[in-house]
Parts: sequence; C-alpha cells; structure tokens
Amino acid sequence: EKEADLHKWELVGADLADAFCHFPVDRDELSNCICPGLEPGQFILYTALLFGFKAAPLLMARLAAMFTRFLQSLLAKGEGVIQTYMDDPLILLAGTDARRNRTLALLLYSMWALGINIAYHKGERGLRVTWIGVVFELDLEREVLKLTVSRKMANELHEKLKSWETGMISLRDLRATTGRSEE
Repeated sequence: EKEADLHKWELVGADLADAFCHFPVDRDELSNCICPGLEPGQFILYTALLFGFKAAPLLMARLAAMFTRFLQSLLAKGEGVIQTYMDDPLILLAGTDARRNRTLALLLYSMWALGINIAYHKGERGLRVTWIGVVFELDLEREVLKLTVSRKMANELHEKLKSWETGMISLRDLRATTGRSEE
C-alpha cells in the first residue's frame, strides 16, 4: 500500500465479556474447585476460572498475555499493535479503511475461534476511545496522543474523597482508591 495510507490510524477499545469465565477448568482439576456454599452442607463446584479463586487474577493476566501475543503475531509489521490490561484490549490500527476493517475482522474472528467473548456493547472505535478509565485521543495532524481521565472516573474519585471528610478510612479503602487513580 502507499506510504500515505499507513498514516491513517484508529484506536479500538474493547472489553471481554465475563472475563474470568472464559477459561474452563480441566476435568481432572474439578475436585480442586469445590467450595462451601452459603447454607450448611451446601457446596459449589466451579467449572471455569472465576475471580473468587486467589490465583485467578494472575492466571487471567497470563492467559490474556498469551492471547494478546497470539493476536499480535497475526498482524504484519506496521499494521497494528495490541495492549491488554487484565481483560481490556486496546488496539491501534494503521492502513486504509479497508485494511483496518480486514485487520479488525481477523482479530475479532480469531478471538471468537479461541472462545474469547467480547462485550461488543462496551467496544469503541475511532480517534477517541475510553480504555480502563482513561480517554485516549489521536490528533493525527499534530501527531499527538492525548490522555485524559474520563469524567466518570473523575466523578467517582471526587465522590470517594468527599466521603472521607468524615474522619478515618480503612487502609484497604485507601489502597483501592489510590490504586484505581494510578490506572
């Protein structure tokens, strides 16, 4: 394709649907997935990796890294790059409209073939997308990527800080809030 066409870019932000239910537990491991229920004598059997397991976030991160690397390997050099934060992929695509459409179709069909379900209603595509609470905006004329905190996240942090005016807070609450503001 022409050199000029490679300077036509767009962002695609996505989110996995029920991320921690994507990866089924092997039959031989099911005996390790029995948990006590809420009622006496009640038990729950998990058949997929769920967030309730202590190791689930680490396993999910490793599996997300694996599928991100696989998807990246499908792309030709200069065609796009993929970054995944836990269960949220962000894709930067380059090329003509038709090329970007083909590339995105390849990625989406590949995820479908792997059993990775995308929450399409949460997806965004264009020069401005919100990803993990941050608004990414490409200004192609000035060759600038602008990052801002989304209004939703700013309002949530503001409300949380206002609720702390009454006095002491737990260390856990402080860590969760400061960790969220670092995203």
